[in-house]
Amino acid sequence: MKIENINFVILLVVVIGLTYVAFYQPYQQRLKIKRCFDVAVAFEKIRHYPVDDLTITNQDISNFQKNILSCMAE
Repeated sequence: MKIENINFVILLVVVIGLTYVAFYQPYQQRLKIKRCFDVAVAFEKIRHYPVDDLTITNQDISNFQKNILSCMAE
């Protein structure tokens, strides 16, 4: 009888862990990606604030990618 209870508890912990990994983690990751994207866009807007001619250069793309990666590393 005691072994069945231990197996049930282990099964319950595994199911909760799988649920966390399958549903909660992707949700949090999407929120973090959206927040980092918004931050990177805001930094680029600030960098071009006085005169924004709406042209995109390689430096803009590089800075945007650096901002995204540094935000995701946090």
